[in-house]
Amino acid sequence: MSSAASTNNANANANTTDTGNAGNGKPRSLTKMLNLKIPLLRSRSRSGKQQLPGRSSSDGKSFFRRVSDRQLVRNIASHVIAELHQKQSNMYGCSATFVESSSSAFLVPFEDTQVDQVHVHPFKDELVVAPLHRKELEVGELLGSGGFSEVFSIQAVQLKNRYIKQERVSLSAAEKEARQTMQEDVTNSTSQDQADKDGGENQSLVVKHLKSELLDNPTRFYQAVLDLEQEANFLAAMNHPNIVKLRGVALGGAGSLRSGRHNEFFLVMDRLTDTLANRIDQWEELPTNNTSAPVRVPNIEAIVDYATQLASALGYLHQRRLIFRDVKADNAGFLPLSSSSLYPFDRLQLFDFGLCRQLPAQRNFNIDPEQTCYNMSMAGTMRYMSPEMLLGQGYNRKSDVYAWAMTVVEMISRKKPYENIDKVEQFLDTVCKQHERPCVSNYVLPPSLVVTLERAWSPSVITRATMMDVLDQLLEVIDQMGDWDVEEELEADIDSSITLARAA
Repeated sequence: MSSAASTNNANANANTTDTGNAGNGKPRSLTKMLNLKIPLLRSRSRSGKQQLPGRSSSDGKSFFRRVSDRQLVRNIASHVIAELHQKQSNMYGCSATFVESSSSAFLVPFEDTQVDQVHVHPFKDELVVAPLHRKELEVGELLGSGGFSEVFSIQAVQLKNRYIKQERVSLSAAEKEARQTMQEDVTNSTSQDQADKDGGENQSLVVKHLKSELLDNPTRFYQAVLDLEQEANFLAAMNHPNIVKLRGVALGGAGSLRSGRHNEFFLVMDRLTDTLANRIDQWEELPTNNTSAPVRVPNIEAIVDYATQLASALGYLHQRRLIFRDVKADNAGFLPLSSSSLYPFDRLQLFDFGLCRQLPAQRNFNIDPEQTCYNMSMAGTMRYMSPEMLLGQGYNRKSDVYAWAMTVVEMISRKKPYENIDKVEQFLDTVCKQHERPCVSNYVLPPSLVVTLERAWSPSVITRATMMDVLDQLLEVIDQMGDWDVEEELEADIDSSITLARAA
């Protein structure tokens, strides 16, 4: 899959209905903008019972497979809106019983809904996102596709007020400004010379929408619509340089699918030109170590910088009780800097929030939240999953810390974690029972970096470092790299990353 496509594959949940915000001058929150009031056209099976998309009726056939594609999209849109309306209750009201788990941490039942979503608490730095109509976008080439979505370049944005009137919504001054800014950014980004002149980041954008092939499987299309809603809600609440930014969203949210067209509900985001996984593949392959002498890693400065940027993004999430649950090189991309930028490395950004979840607020202050695991449905990529995840003992923020360590080792070694193990049973025995970890003694590394990795991949949730611990330890790594001719900008960037994470 193209790196640009993988830039935009995440999930978010919206819970409020609103028809606009006329006259008060304040931008509507994204949760409201995504759920403009539309008629709820519930579909029924022959027996008269309500059917969810893809569910089988009494005759054993899927009800939605008997309608046209356009009607299928309309029916699913109605069920999505109804589903979101039914999820008004705050998940933090759950009554959780704390029990001892085999990992010596507390295991807490986590309320996964039928579609495996959670309520997203609005954060103080929620951004104003430009509401757009599909016909206002001039879409270019297909950049790539994932399991649920396709990503296209945006060649131009032509704002048309008549589309706003058609939707019968009133935009705030901030939303109007966001629309105008997007149009100007896309125009400017068509000229790299202009981007260089500005001395900033290239603001080229992409549009992401669902794949038409999903209509062959109504259940998957239904889930994908909910995922796209959830992705928008998460990203709109994020304001961090190492997290991909949401720039625009379909004016009617999921309600845009009333048109019967699968691509009417979309997100507009910054275009990432590469993924960390692709970049690792392009790096110089390390020589085979036929002697006892450790191998020097030629680009250790870049590795430490990327590791720090990734840690800063995760620390920012963790301060908000969010766990990413799928940290890996494939889910980190790069926002290209202009040629006049003084910064030595590209800006790394985390994307794909499809498995991200927000944990409940702490209710029992006698229990350390860093030692509390939440029982969720298993999700993630096996080679990066922590032992407690693999053993079904729950998730917490330290599960991301473990995956971060695996990603850093992948950058160092240029190899996927445990790439020689392809059987699940052998993998579980190696990681969870034998507690074997990737060997780092074969490489010339700052001693403090080795210690940081060992603390980050500890088999015990109790002794494993937090992401804020990792960020603090990375400063010591920089100190030990003083004789390695590390640019001053690198140390300054790490200081900045720690500050950003702590400011969450």
